Amino acid sequence: MNFDKPQQKEFPEPESYLEISKELKDLVMEGIEDINNPEAFKKLKNLGIENPEEFINFLKSTEITIDEEENTHIKPWTNTPEGQFDIYCINLKPSSDGIHGKDTKHDIAHEFGHVIQKYLKEKNLSQITSLDKKTLELVPCMNSSLPYFEKIISDENLPFDVRNNISYMFNLSDNYPKLFENRDLKKDEQIAKDLIYFINSAGGLERLAFLRETRQDLLNHGIIKSFQEEITPIKLKQFYDTGETNRILSFLNKEEKTFIVLANLLNQTP
Repeated sequence: MNFDKPQQKEFPEPESYLEISKELKDLVMEGIEDINNPEAFKKLKNLGIENPEEFINFLKSTEITIDEEENTHIKPWTNTPEGQFDIYCINLKPSSDGIHGKDTKHDIAHEFGHVIQKYLKEKNLSQITSLDKKTLELVPCMNSSLPYFEKIISDENLPFDVRNNISYMFNLSDNYPKLFENRDLKKDEQIAKDLIYFINSAGGLERLAFLRETRQDLLNHGIIKSFQEEITPIKLKQFYDTGETNRILSFLNKEEKTFIVLANLLNQTP
């Protein structure tokens, strides 16, 4: 039996790191350092990443672009003459607070969750991690009073474009005002879209990314002092009480058990 350390695979450096601003590069490097530490490595190994140092090398090879015409997302990118490596490109769309603010740090944390999944794909492992699957523990904690809640969670195979159907139900249904009086229609619609995205998009690939963005939200608002800090139910309640927006918390009920379940999931999130 061979117990030697696996040989580390080399990935090319992205040229675009030279093209983006120093401020944005610093944000990206902060995001990398948030996952480049012993505490994060333990969590990465629990997700099936045997060589976290190699993963960090893979993460550093991710291309970064800025495009106001496209939403923030990750996509495959080929950037070597031989094409032997799959490079992934994260496009960052500037938000209302610019490209160097808290929203961008939130987006970087989210997209780095997808980089974890892409690395697993490179290793011929399932992109849907054990943690993606565990997040379904939150279903009993969800706010069932949300309009159309049962329809949203009833079918795990709902296509991504079902979000358009939600828009139809919320905006064009003559019955909506009668069924759900005194509710904020636009707010309900956005929560419903986020819930569908979380539960069903690409078979569950958004769940790890949502957990990482939640960690970043707590860090952005001073509830935790470092990205990998342990999160307690009390800290989650403190964050909720600030009134700040967070996608996962928006569709959960606010019972004590909910904060316990979510804290447990976040503490497994690299």
